[in-house]
Amino acid sequence: MIRLLIIITAILIATTTLADNRYEVGGFDDDKAVGIFAAKFKEAVASNDKNTVAAMVFYPIEATLNGKTVIINNEHEFIRLYADIFDKNLLNKIANSDTHNMFSNYQGVMLGDGEAWFSMENGNIKVVAVGVCRRYYPDTK
Repeated sequence: MIRLLIIITAILIATTTLADNRYEVGGFDDDKAVGIFAAKFKEAVASNDKNTVAAMVFYPIEATLNGKTVIINNEHEFIRLYADIFDKNLLNKIANSDTHNMFSNYQGVMLGDGEAWFSMENGNIKVVAVGVCRRYYPDTK
């Protein structure tokens, strides 16, 4: 009986530890901060708050617009292209995405079915991919 209690206790401790740090594989040490960031991003997109969304993005970011690759270097450029990046389909998917228990891997944390990806950049959570935009690696071009 004691052996069974020890096993159950060990399982509960392991499960609790994993649940409290589910985004660690993506480079995050604070699940709550990731959830708050995701909810803020979702709300900013839903309310068409271009400035907030643009401030949450890591630059430069690469986009494919009208069949052409475009490098977006800053918030001003992102806001200028906002309508091209966020079509109605993307807006709807982000609006209906769950900001709890998101998928995470070595690349970061994924919102929805990949509509957006978050990563730690210089100690801050940032959007590194959204819709037709993805992380830009200048030294690989």
